[in-house]
Amino acid sequence: MIKNFCEVKNEWRPLVRYWIPQALPNENDLRKDIQDLSKRGFGGVEIVPMHHLQNQTDLDPKYWWGSQRWLNNLSYILDEAQNQNMTVDLAISLQWPISLPGVKHADEKTTLYELSYGFKIIENSNGYIKLPQPRVKRDEGTKRLLALSSYEFNKENELIFDSYVDLSNFIDDGNVYYEFPNDSKRIIFAFWEQPANQKINNYFYVIDHYSK
Repeated sequence: MIKNFCEVKNEWRPLVRYWIPQALPNENDLRKDIQDLSKRGFGGVEIVPMHHLQNQTDLDPKYWWGSQRWLNNLSYILDEAQNQNMTVDLAISLQWPISLPGVKHADEKTTLYELSYGFKIIENSNGYIKLPQPRVKRDEGTKRLLALSSYEFNKENELIFDSYVDLSNFIDDGNVYYEFPNDSKRIIFAFWEQPANQKINNYFYVIDHYSK
């Protein structure tokens, strides 16, 4: 019984989270870490690149997560873990939320998008209405109008749902052209899709981890 506790098979040993400051460590240090963890009774490691910078560009690009040096370091860890009969798990990203080193622009399809809206209340319209802009505005990326609709208010200032009008086909050059009755008070809603422009280390774009 005592022998079984002293010589536990690796498949029954605990795993340890192995934080790595991107691609800064060298091969010798990485191999030594894996050897030391094995001696201390761990059966595997989960590799997590550390998100430790205010601005990613403060670090030399050759030491970045996703660089060739990072890939080389992964190969050293995998090789030494195999030597020690240990398992290796890889965290999906540079901490949370999920980002990818290969995404270079906010408009790429893989980046995280968000839904924003704008509205405008109109009375006695002359048929010319400026298109409502998103409530949240981002510094990067291209916004796209998804829907444009209008509702009338009743005397209690509540929306009349049966008064819905789809205005999607009445847009030209950033303006809405539609003749509403002069005695009505209405609200126009514009729904926009745009890149969320969320970044890790002020560089790596957060990707869409909700859609398929």
